[in-house]
Amino acid sequence: MIEDARMHHVGCLVADMEAAICDHRALWSLAEVSEIFEIQDQSVRVCFVRTQPGAVALEIVQPAAGTSLHALLGRGVSLYHTGYEINDLDSAMSHATAAGCRCMKPFTSEAFDGRRCVFLYTPGKLLIELIEARQVMA
Repeated sequence: MIEDARMHHVGCLVADMEAAICDHRALWSLAEVSEIFEIQDQSVRVCFVRTQPGAVALEIVQPAAGTSLHALLGRGVSLYHTGYEINDLDSAMSHATAAGCRCMKPFTSEAFDGRRCVFLYTPGKLLIELIEARQVMA
């Protein structure tokens, strides 16, 4: 069992990053919007919106045309995944596999300062992203 997971974000697919950012800024008076990250390995652009400091983020994901994520968007899928920050990615992957999850290949992400991440599918076909927490130096 993974005991140290902290909800980090909910990923949402959009066709137009800038329009989505404008929509959120118009809705939330305190909206914080991160820089836009180009994730070359995944052919996406992402940014994070928080309604207040420390709140769980909405990850806005704009997939490149012709990708499988773009095809999902074309079929009307917008809720994409949930993301959790965890302390030990390797241990979490072992627990997830033992629980029947299918782990994808771990990667590092520009959106998380080069920290390791992994996507996994639960037995019920939910997509979850695990993000390794920043290591605190003593």
